[in-house]
Amino acid sequence: MTDSAQASVTIRDKVAIVTGRLDFLTTPTLLKAGLALFEKEEIQSVDFSAVTHTNSAGAALLLAWVRFALTQGRALHFSNMPSQLNAMLDVYHLQSIITSDG
Repeated sequence: MTDSAQASVTIRDKVAIVTGRLDFLTTPTLLKAGLALFEKEEIQSVDFSAVTHTNSAGAALLLAWVRFALTQGRALHFSNMPSQLNAMLDVYHLQSIITSDG
């Protein structure tokens, strides 16, 4: 399996669904794919229920997507975030910037 095949982002009913690993190898591709989708679709939330692994690159990806959404006058909500990602957001004091249901 190639690095880019280890993760993907797709759209279903205004929800971006992130699948696979969020790490230093996959997040550059996910960032570009997500931004391209956000430009042409009215994304309201991002679902992480199919994420199998994450590290600090996942937190950076969320911040980049939030920043892009804010430049477009939109807000993003995140759902089903992995526990390790929530823990990183707590450590970095980013829970006030990134809204999620856990």
